[in-house]
Amino acid sequence: MAEADKLKYVKTSSNEKTLDQTLDELDSLIGKLDGKNKEVSIQILGLMDKVHNQFSDQIKFDHEGKPQNPQLGYLYKQIRKQASVIVKAVGGDSWFKTQRKNTSFPETAWWWNLDVYLAQKRKRSLLNMARGFIIFAVIVAGIIFAYQKWFAPPPEVRARLGFENQASLAIEDGRYEDAIKAVDEALIYGPQQYSLWIQKGMLLLKLGELDAAQKSFDQALALGIDMERYYIERVYNAMQIGLIDLAQEDINQLLKVNPESAEAYLFRGQILESQGDNVGAIQAYEKASQYAEQQEKIELMTTIRMRLGMLMQAAELPTMGK
Repeated sequence: MAEADKLKYVKTSSNEKTLDQTLDELDSLIGKLDGKNKEVSIQILGLMDKVHNQFSDQIKFDHEGKPQNPQLGYLYKQIRKQASVIVKAVGGDSWFKTQRKNTSFPETAWWWNLDVYLAQKRKRSLLNMARGFIIFAVIVAGIIFAYQKWFAPPPEVRARLGFENQASLAIEDGRYEDAIKAVDEALIYGPQQYSLWIQKGMLLLKLGELDAAQKSFDQALALGIDMERYYIERVYNAMQIGLIDLAQEDINQLLKVNPESAEAYLFRGQILESQGDNVGAIQAYEKASQYAEQQEKIELMTTIRMRLGMLMQAAELPTMGK
């Protein structure tokens, strides 16, 4: 055996740890994360610095930038998975911003940007959620349109559905003024459609036209819509265009009207999931599923359990029934 090879098997001194020992220590610290112990989180960040500074000659990356060392690759995933816990433990985004302001970290030290990583993740989640709502709305509109067309609905119905579809597409593209114009056209053919008045009201709020928005909401209420359906429509439309704070307020109002609203807990779960609060989202989905089952809302219950199952799988938690 060559002399250089023999050196690989020489034990380090008690004050100097090998890469494997350091990774084991890092793994142990990650297992102690609880969102409250600031010292543990800071030690994890420090050990990541040590790993990449002291053992840089032993760490190789593949063409995708992933470490070839299996244990280090696993720890990368664990730190990203626990990013929200680490950020919470050290005091939030401001702590990371202060560290970056006071210290110049290399671009490769991604662990010092966990707050940025979480913000980007939340943004992607909200966009995906909005796209999901829009796709769902377009599909539903398409099914309704096909059904109406098959049974030869009156021309005014076909016209209204066409403008509703235009509004959905405009919302998907972020063209809110065009969406309002399409909704106004749809209202010409369906002035009794309370959902259109609520949709218009939310779009006006998005553009900052508060008085006009309230008039649209008042018009919806004047049509005799029950308050539970009113708030369900408000929350749905608010989430569709990114008015999350308003959606949360309306969820609270919806629960005052009906404390056992499956829809309210479904909406709450979706918002919490988009914010990275998996535990809170799971609790909300479980309540939504319970109430949907009790109320025999089979389709809604199926949708809720699918989302719950996917979230538990992503969080590596046991799914319902296991």
